[in-house]
Amino acid sequence: PCDPDGTVEEQVCIFPDVDRTHGLWVAINGLTYQFYRTFYPFQVDLNLRNPDVIEAIFHILGDELNGGILAKRADAVAHWLKRPGQSKGSVPETRAFLALLKLYIRHICP
Repeated sequence: PCDPDGTVEEQVCIFPDVDRTHGLWVAINGLTYQFYRTFYPFQVDLNLRNPDVIEAIFHILGDELNGGILAKRADAVAHWLKRPGQSKGSVPETRAFLALLKLYIRHICP
C-alpha cells in the first residue's frame, strides 16, 4: 500500500508464513534495542549507510581473506540497501557497494 504521494507505507514481508513483523527487540544490560530485519528473526539487517559498519565489514572480510577464505556468498543483494518509500528492488547504491566489495576482494586476493 502507498500514500497518495507514492511513498510506501509498509515493507514487503519476505517470509510472511514465518513472521509478519520487521522488528527484533533485544534487551542488553537492562536496555531494549530495536533492530530492523528483512528476512528471518535471527537475521538482522546491517546499516550499510553507516561508515563504521562498512569499515567493520572490510576489516572482517580482509581478515578472512588473509586467513585463507576462498569465497563469500553475496545473498539477497537487492535488499542490502533501502530507501524510504521504496518497497523492493535494488538501488544504485547497492550495485556500487557490491562493486566496491568485488574490487576490494580482487585487491586482497588477486
